[in-house]
Amino acid sequence: MTTRRFCRCATAFIRCKLPLAMFRGPHDPPAGVPLDARTPEELARLSQAGSLLAFSQLVQLFEARLFNFILRRVGNWSDAEELTQETFVRAWERIERYDSRWRFSTWLFTIGLRLAVSEHRTRARLKLAPIFAIDAVHDPSHTERASDAELGAPTWDLAVQVLTKAQHSALWLRYAEGLSISEIARIMGRTQVSVRVTLFRAREALQREIEAFRDGGRECSLSEASAAALAATLAPPLAGDANSCIRGGL
Repeated sequence: MTTRRFCRCATAFIRCKLPLAMFRGPHDPPAGVPLDARTPEELARLSQAGSLLAFSQLVQLFEARLFNFILRRVGNWSDAEELTQETFVRAWERIERYDSRWRFSTWLFTIGLRLAVSEHRTRARLKLAPIFAIDAVHDPSHTERASDAELGAPTWDLAVQVLTKAQHSALWLRYAEGLSISEIARIMGRTQVSVRVTLFRAREALQREIEAFRDGGRECSLSEASAAALAATLAPPLAGDANSCIRGGL
């Protein structure tokens, strides 16, 4: 599903799901700066005033990024699409709760993560088959996906195999989304120290896999070039002990 198609579907879904009375205030923002030139926070404030056009722009901006984050969490393409759509619906329903002191992406990803965690718990209670099967859900139509960001797609494939879900989520939010430690802590409902520890352990786990791969003791999805690039990225934080990483910014 392409971004444009998803955006249209998500907007139509919101219109169908919510009663007309919930569209508060003017439906169009005042003349001036075009929507595509506004920041997400400005668009969120316009959405709080009742502008579905502004919210549709937010869907277009964050659809691919949110989808990839949720996909990495639940491991199923159709579930990720449904959860992404539901995240936007809930964001619209609760848009008045958004606090502009935080980045809109932080607030949105918090909703998405909670829905993904809830989905996982539901599946666990029902004893369904494992849902973490990222290698089976690649789709080239998502040209704007964020999975190649920063560390590269092979690295994220390796991360799925060796990291816990919390480690993977923290690493994704840090490198693919470029969020700060405080923002990640808010999304994951953890302290900043806990997030730093999680990131440190995630990097350690990836580093061990790279070393085992280079020693010839383990197969790895990374090429030698990718392994070298990843090792260079991960090396600085691992130069000291865990306490120094926790005190620093990671």
